Amino acid sequence: MNSGLYEKDFAEYESNEERLDALKKEYAVIMECLDALAESKELSYYYKKIIVEMSANVVENLAAKYDRVREGVKSVMGGKVLNYEAKTIYQEGVDKGMREGKREGEQIGREQKLRDQIQRKLAKRQSVDQIADALEESPDRIRNLICKLSLPD
Repeated sequence: MNSGLYEKDFAEYESNEERLDALKKEYAVIMECLDALAESKELSYYYKKIIVEMSANVVENLAAKYDRVREGVKSVMGGKVLNYEAKTIYQEGVDKGMREGKREGEQIGREQKLRDQIQRKLAKRQSVDQIADALEESPDRIRNLICKLSLPD
């Protein structure tokens, strides 16, 4: 990208259609890069949306006196921030919650299975050391779980 978005150049962008088009093309390339990063999951859609919105806010404030610059950049940056990204961001959150919930549920299930095994072994009058050896757990962990067995859920 040859030219940069500098406040000193706004007047020229405002009056020179060719320069404004070049600026819009730069922003289009930035959007394409952000889209590619989001598609490849190197950047979440949430962070992409934040980058786009923050960039739009910067341009909005810096180019407050230059309607064509502001609208030209907004047409490239703002035009892409549509409802589909909100749905994608929502789905990313749902997916993350499902993964975390699954991990938590699996952990709870493993601990419950271990508690059930301990209860059965205690009913057979096995010692903490025997239970720990049979379940390949430390005696301290077995004692801890035995204490939890006597607590109401």
